[in-house]
Amino acid sequence: MKIALVWPKGFDTEYVMPLSMGYLKSNLDLKKHEVRIFDNALDDLPADSEEFKELLKEFDPDIVGVSCWSPTYQEACDVLQLAKNLHTNTKEIILTKKAAEKFKEFMKQEGYSNAVLHIECALPHTQKSTLQFSFTQKPYSGEHCFTAHGIKICISNYNLLHIQGTTIDYDGTQIQITPLHKQVLTVMGGAHASSYPDPIMKNPEVDFVFRGEAELSFPLFLEQLEKKSPDFTKVLGLVYRTSPTEIVKNEMERERKLDAINIPDYDAMNLHAYIQQGYRFNTPYKMNAPVWITRGCPYRCSFCSAPLQNGRLIRKHSIKYMVDWVKYLYHEKGIRMINIIDDNFTFHMDYAKEFCNEMIKLNLPDLRFGTPNGIRLQRTDTELLSLMKLAGWENLIVAPESGSKETLKRMRKDLDPDIIPDKVQEIKDAGLKVHGFFIIGYPGETPEDLQKTVDLIRKCKFNFFFLNNFQPLPGTPIYDELVAEGKIEEGLLPKNYSGGERVYVPEALEDFNFPRFVLKEYGVLALTDPLNIPYMFKLVSPGLIAKKVYSNMKNMILPNGKSKDASIAPKVMLSQEG
Repeated sequence: MKIALVWPKGFDTEYVMPLSMGYLKSNLDLKKHEVRIFDNALDDLPADSEEFKELLKEFDPDIVGVSCWSPTYQEACDVLQLAKNLHTNTKEIILTKKAAEKFKEFMKQEGYSNAVLHIECALPHTQKSTLQFSFTQKPYSGEHCFTAHGIKICISNYNLLHIQGTTIDYDGTQIQITPLHKQVLTVMGGAHASSYPDPIMKNPEVDFVFRGEAELSFPLFLEQLEKKSPDFTKVLGLVYRTSPTEIVKNEMERERKLDAINIPDYDAMNLHAYIQQGYRFNTPYKMNAPVWITRGCPYRCSFCSAPLQNGRLIRKHSIKYMVDWVKYLYHEKGIRMINIIDDNFTFHMDYAKEFCNEMIKLNLPDLRFGTPNGIRLQRTDTELLSLMKLAGWENLIVAPESGSKETLKRMRKDLDPDIIPDKVQEIKDAGLKVHGFFIIGYPGETPEDLQKTVDLIRKCKFNFFFLNNFQPLPGTPIYDELVAEGKIEEGLLPKNYSGGERVYVPEALEDFNFPRFVLKEYGVLALTDPLNIPYMFKLVSPGLIAKKVYSNMKNMILPNGKSKDASIAPKVMLSQEG
C-alpha cells in the first residue's frame, strides 16, 4: 500500500516536530508499504494549497493518515477532505444492462445489500437506467472482483478500486468504459483524536480514528485491510463504523514493553531541516533532538490530556535501549542536546538515577540533557539532582501552575504550594537553574489568586518562567465541566498554543488586562536580576521575544476580548507523540 502521513500546518516548528510520524514509519514493513511523510508545518503548506494537492495527487496514496492536536484539528480535517476528493475527474462506469445485472447478483452473493456507487446501464442509442446499492452488511470487507463481458471490476473498502479493460463488445458494438475514481481511506490520530473521537467520527471525511499510541497497532490495521474479511476488533485503539450510525471504540494500545517499539525515523522527520529552521524546544542549543523515554502519567490534573493518550501507568524503555538511542543521535546525527519530552521522567527516581549514571559513564563531550515538559517537584531528591547536573542538565523545569491553593485544588494538581520554595532552592543548590510553568485565567480564578502566583514567582526567584493562558482541551475534565455549566460550547477548540490566544476567561477576570500583567512580570524578572536578560535571550530567540512583546503591547490598548492577546511564552505541549 501507498501511505501518506500528513503533519498539518499549524504546529510551531520551533517547539514540535512530527515525532509520531517518525515512529509510525519506523515501525511499518517498508518492503510491503511505501510510506511518505508530508510535513505541511515545515513546508508552510495549507491543506487547500494547490502545491500540496499536486504533491499528494502525484504520490497517489491508498491511505492518508493525519495527526493533530486540538488547535490543528480543522486543518487536519481539511487534509482528509482533500484526500477524499483527490480523484474527481470521472465518476461513471458505462456497462451493458446484462453486465450490470450480473454485477448486482455478484454483490448480493458477497453479502452486500446495496452499493454506494451509481452504475449507469445502457445499450447504444437506448435510454440509460441506474442501479443503486449501498455497502451495509459487510463494511470494509477487503477486495472482491467481478468479471463480465471482459471487464474486471474490483471493489474494496466501500470503494471501486479499478477497472481492467477499456471496451466491451455487445452485439458487435463497442461501448467505452469510463473508470470510476479511486477513493482514499483516511485515518486520524494524535492527542485530539484520543480525547475526542466521537465527534470526529461524525465527519464523513474521516474513515478511522486511532486513540492513544499506534506504533504497533497501525501495522496490524494494515494487515487486516489486506484480508478479504478484516477483523478490526483485533486492532487496539481503533475507532471505526459498523454502519453509518454505529461506532466501535476498541481498547487503546498501551504497550508495556516499550523496547518492542523502534526509535523514530529522524531522517523521515527531517530532523536537520527542523534544526535549520530554528527548532529548539525550551533549549538554547541548536543541535538538539527529542527522545521519549517513559510514557504515562498517574496524576489527575483536570486541564491535561496526557493520561487520555498514554494512560496512567508509567512505562519505560530499558537503560540499554536508551544508551543505544543516545549514542545513535550523538554519533550518527551530530546531536549534542537530548530533549527528554516525557511527562514524568523522574517519577521512578531509581530509574532516572540509573539513566544519569549510564550517561555519565558514556563521557560524550558536550552532551547535554533537558526535560522541557517539566518534572514533578515531589519526585526528586538531592542525589538525583546532583546526578542530573553531572549527566549534563543545566536547568530543570517545574510546573507549579499556580501559587493559589484554591486554584490548585480546582486544577486537581495535588500540590501544596508551601513546599515549592524549598524544592526550588534544593534544585538551585545542585547547581541547576530553575524554570517554572504557570497557567493564568483558569476557571474560577480571581485577581487575588493571580497575586498569589506573583508572590510565589518572586519568592522562588525563578531564572525563567512561562505564563500560559488557560486553554480548554476537549476531552479533559475541566472542558467537560465548562460545557456542562454552559460556559463554553461543545466542540470549542483552543487556539494555537504558541500564540496564546484566549477562548475562555473566568468571570472574575473578564476586565483583567492579561497582556499588561504578562509584560509587567517579565519586566520584573529582567530588572530584579540583570543577569536574567542575557539568559532570557539565550533561552528564547530575540525575534520571538520581540514578536510576543509587540503583540502584548498592541493588545494592552484593545478591548480585552477573549481572542486578542498573545502570551510571551509558548504553551507547553501536553502530548508528545502527536
